[in-house]
Amino acid sequence: MSLLGLILASIITRNLEREENLKRLQKLSGAVQVTAGQMMVTLRFEGGRLTVVRGGDEKARAAVSGSMDSLMGVALGRGMVGPWLAGRLKVSGNLLMLLKMLPLMSAD
Repeated sequence: MSLLGLILASIITRNLEREENLKRLQKLSGAVQVTAGQMMVTLRFEGGRLTVVRGGDEKARAAVSGSMDSLMGVALGRGMVGPWLAGRLKVSGNLLMLLKMLPLMSAD
C-alpha cells in the first residue's frame, strides 16, 4: 500500500469511531479514485464497508487528484474550495458523492 492509502485508511478508520460517520458510510456506494503525485488509491464503498485498494479504478464514480499537501490540507480542515479554484486540486465525476464522503476524511 502507498503512503497515501495508509494515511487515508488511518484517518477514515479513526473517524468511523463516531456513530454519525458510521451512518454516512452505510449510505455510500461505489468507488472514488484519489491521486496524489504518483500515488493512486481507490476507496470502494459497498454494503456499509470501505476497502482501500492500491491503484485506480476506471469505473470509479468520482475522482480527486492533487498534491499530497493539497489533499492533506483538505483532511486537516483547510477547505477544498481554495485549492480547487487555484487548480491545485482537481475533482471529477459524482461531486455529491465526494461531498458525502468528505466528513469521513477530515482529521479534526
